[in-house]
Amino acid sequence: AAQSWLVSRVYPLPESVLQFMFDFKELGDDEEATYAKQMLEKALKNELAARPDGGAAAVPALVDLISTSQRFVRSTDANSPVSLRDVDRFLQLFRWFLSHLHGAERGSKPKNAGQIALFSRKLWQKFKAAVVGGGGRDEAASPWLRAAVLSATHVYQMRLGSKDKRAAYAVDLVAALARHADTWGQPAELITTERVEIIVEAEQVAYLEQMDLDADVAGNRSLRENVFVVLVCVANRIPIFLTGPPGCSKTLAVSLVIRHMRGHETKNAFFRRLPKVTPLAFQGSRLSTSESIQRVFRKAIEDQQAQRAREARRLAEQPDAAPRESISLVFLDEVGLAEVSPHNPLKVLHSLLQPINDDDRVAVVGISNWGLDSAKMNRAIHLACLEKDFDDLQQTADRIFEQVMRDAARSGPVMPTDKYANGRLTATIAAKYLDYYTHSPHTEYPGHGLREFYALTKFCARETARMHRE
Repeated sequence: AAQSWLVSRVYPLPESVLQFMFDFKELGDDEEATYAKQMLEKALKNELAARPDGGAAAVPALVDLISTSQRFVRSTDANSPVSLRDVDRFLQLFRWFLSHLHGAERGSKPKNAGQIALFSRKLWQKFKAAVVGGGGRDEAASPWLRAAVLSATHVYQMRLGSKDKRAAYAVDLVAALARHADTWGQPAELITTERVEIIVEAEQVAYLEQMDLDADVAGNRSLRENVFVVLVCVANRIPIFLTGPPGCSKTLAVSLVIRHMRGHETKNAFFRRLPKVTPLAFQGSRLSTSESIQRVFRKAIEDQQAQRAREARRLAEQPDAAPRESISLVFLDEVGLAEVSPHNPLKVLHSLLQPINDDDRVAVVGISNWGLDSAKMNRAIHLACLEKDFDDLQQTADRIFEQVMRDAARSGPVMPTDKYANGRLTATIAAKYLDYYTHSPHTEYPGHGLREFYALTKFCARETARMHRE
């Protein structure tokens, strides 16, 4: 009776069965590379066959890239284990990006960037002089290179929780790419960390440019990263967990993706190519139970199957109609709170994140202020939101000031503002917040976080606009 609260009891194995016990340990580098090669040749069979050499050069190049990434994460971040699941996710995203980047027209006109199909190239032109070194050559990044960089960024780099680790991974990534420069159709001297950063940032900005952001939303680095990773994972039905402190745009990014991924119902050409998302939310808490989580997933699967049945009937009635894809999205809000529940509700996530039947696979997005255990994190892509440094904070404050001033100008005449003075003010706000946050006595849960920083910046911007109007 005293032990009735135990979930299970553990007994030693009898000696008679010890001879049947095997320790599989973990794959060595060579064995892992062999598995990755077999998985790659199967997953990218058509893409490799379409290359002039039949993929003879691409296979070792991608295997080297995967092996380098696996080794780096395994040796650098013990809290973020890697396995063959990450190889499978890399290959799935590589195929998606390769197909996506080959599109002749990736979307309608963004607000500031011209055709979205040309946006990455335009951003590359902006930085070309610095990266190429004034050589005058116009070496646009090939789709294979961009797909490799973006897939590796998603699966491996975004899980790293510090800028230093991400920068170190970028060095290893560039070295692996440069070893096979001919495969990517690029001179080795052009495969640099600066160019890799440009490829990633260009794609992030391109996605965010397609969205209608509210006036008080600053499209800073955190939001760009969050939207980019969440959108791609949802479109591919790959589970993703976003972890980070409050105020780093986790919920906002998910809301933006849900609002804009409406499939054929949207007028935006870019989002019309993506599936329509039907969200179902689950609020995690210490009172959460495994049954409540299973109910949400069961409802999501039923809705997705019903949508596909309706689509099949529509195509049967209209054989010439374009197909419309719909997926269900389970949004696990504050999933970290459910992990500390005495009911241990998250034990059911293992099978729900990786169902045996592909028809039961839905998109899953979980957000938390801290990471979950390794068994769950390994079944999903992990985006570790970085804590903001001074440059991030000032950039965000500058964008908030710019937006508030533009809004104020629409409502009435405003005297021209001194951008230098505004810059000094935003720098002061950023420096004071960073000093407070760094030296706060409650370092784990400081009394004021990023939301207070945003509120203070907006208040100062509105007061500046009011004084210039008067």
